Amino acid sequence: MEKIKVSVVIPVYNSEKYLKKCLNSVIYQTLKETEIICVDDGSTDSSAKILNEFAEKDSRFILISQENKFAGAARNRGLEAAGGKYIVFWDADDYFEKNALEIMYTRCERTKADICLCGAASFDSESGKRAIDETFLKRRFLPREKVFSSKTHPQYIFNAASNVPWQRMFCTSFIKEKKIKFQNLRQANDTYFVMAAMYYAERITYTEKPLVNYRTNNKSSITGKASASPLCAYESFAAVYELLRAEGCSEQIWQSFYNKLVPGLIRGILLQTTEGGIQEIYSKIKNEGISYFGIDKHLSPEYYYFQNEYEDLIFILNHSASEYLLYKYQKENRDKLFYKAKAEKSFLVKIARKCSRYISADSRLYDAAKKFLHLK
Repeated sequence: MEKIKVSVVIPVYNSEKYLKKCLNSVIYQTLKETEIICVDDGSTDSSAKILNEFAEKDSRFILISQENKFAGAARNRGLEAAGGKYIVFWDADDYFEKNALEIMYTRCERTKADICLCGAASFDSESGKRAIDETFLKRRFLPREKVFSSKTHPQYIFNAASNVPWQRMFCTSFIKEKKIKFQNLRQANDTYFVMAAMYYAERITYTEKPLVNYRTNNKSSITGKASASPLCAYESFAAVYELLRAEGCSEQIWQSFYNKLVPGLIRGILLQTTEGGIQEIYSKIKNEGISYFGIDKHLSPEYYYFQNEYEDLIFILNHSASEYLLYKYQKENRDKLFYKAKAEKSFLVKIARKCSRYISADSRLYDAAKKFLHLK
């Protein structure tokens, strides 16, 4: 029997709109010695039917069904079933360059790596535009050496790439030996998995080629809506924090962690779509998280790699949630990070337009907010 070189694990939840494009990009990979493990996470649309149609035509498919437990649980089911030397966790709404598996597999074999990183491109579902997204693989933090680890590159080990699993190929035996699992969270279930793997890996390699096309503006994503579980980002980083405390890691690794933690918590705030969600995570971070994570012991501007993230942290320490949202909106426009046409569609603007709900009538910000946000 031919040995399986790579297991492709795909969690599927109500993905009928994009699933065929995803699966076609997988079955036509130039690397053929694969198994395709699709875990249906309780879909209520025609996703299961599509999976069965593909499985009938291609014996490499392994189909698993479960009740809706979210992407983390689905990926863990796929990991348990995986028999390939390497494994990737790809999403059902994305699609992949035809040589993605071959390039990463070859790099892993050549360098004996536990993990291979790759670049990514974003694909806008609404406009159909594809663009290289440099936020997923950050050249500034990548070493010149094509093989590195937390021992050789501790200060930036968590900062060289995003916390998504789909831009990585993992050595299956490494993941199973270290007993690394995805968390059972509605969102951010991959944060612990990715950061633990990056910490433990003895050999990490990378290719800057954008091998994954990440779909944006997808309202049916399996990761779920942030406001349904506002504390997911907080809980995911808490798990990583406890791991690093138990490991007794170096100060350089801690600095890398804090430079991942702070923007991660900020993103957890800005992803919220309800007032209750914003208030819940903001209060958790400000009243408990700053002390729990020890952020209050790392308030020097020189400690942070990006000044804007440090400025946000200091602002959060001294202001309410409503004031912070207004600050972010004003800063976004002041720095011209978004053109007006694009900003009008951004969630941050939508939230900012509702900020008057947070602000008490006697607040000095109330009139200024109404005027600035053109509220009636």
